[in-house]
Amino acid sequence: MDNISVGDIGGINNSKIWYGTLKHWVVDGNYGFVRDDSSGKDLFIHVSGFADKVGAPAGSRLKYHIVPNPKRHSRLMAVDAEVLAPRSIARQTSAPVTPEVSR
Repeated sequence: MDNISVGDIGGINNSKIWYGTLKHWVVDGNYGFVRDDSSGKDLFIHVSGFADKVGAPAGSRLKYHIVPNPKRHSRLMAVDAEVLAPRSIARQTSAPVTPEVSR
């Protein structure tokens, strides 16, 4: 697993919003890994890093902030994460939906 570090993003900017996909979630451990859209690398996320403190299914689209990981100082982690699209919606194609017409 190629984890993201401070050097990969050119420093910490707590106000910047990042986007990615929850790649893997360990239910029993309450943690997972987010694939960051900008770097293509992985970020650790704990259930406490979600705004709702609940987590999300793997494959969900997220927005988040990045901070140093207090247990692994050379690595970063996602916090204040919000689910933009749950897995079932995130995997759908962008093909237009044709509404049915009642007659």
